[in-house]
Amino acid sequence: MDRSGVMIAAVAAAVAMTMTTAGCDEPNTLSGSITDSHDLSFDSVRLRLFTDQDAYELRYEKLLDSGDNDIVAKVICDAPEGGITLNTAIDIIESNGNVERITARNDPFPGVERGDLTFTSGAVDDGEVSTGEWGATFDNGKTIEGTFEIELEHASFEN
Repeated sequence: MDRSGVMIAAVAAAVAMTMTTAGCDEPNTLSGSITDSHDLSFDSVRLRLFTDQDAYELRYEKLLDSGDNDIVAKVICDAPEGGITLNTAIDIIESNGNVERITARNDPFPGVERGDLTFTSGAVDDGEVSTGEWGATFDNGKTIEGTFEIELEHASFEN
């Protein structure tokens, strides 16, 4: 294949890749009306099950120039009695949970009025890809919603 043929093949491959990914949704997202007052951009997501407490922590983090991370949004809640049932919402408030924000700008979220977390897959085994969605309404009426697809990490408060 001559040079022009290689370039045509490369352009065709790039176009095909763009067309394949253009319609795909990002698996990890944050949105909601709280964006009026809080930046929800993030670089990474982490999902941990603290096995000694039977509690979940979902964190969206933003890497700072200092090397530290802002916690853009964090959802915490106890696992339901009897374990996770896929596609069934966990009430964040009733399960001793909260939605928090811990940043260098010291711009925490308002109090949470209500919220839920739903696992659509995973949520049990260490290293298992877990997917789901969550949402909350704050005391001021603003909202936040998120989706996730990330490997579950088993952790312990003792470590």
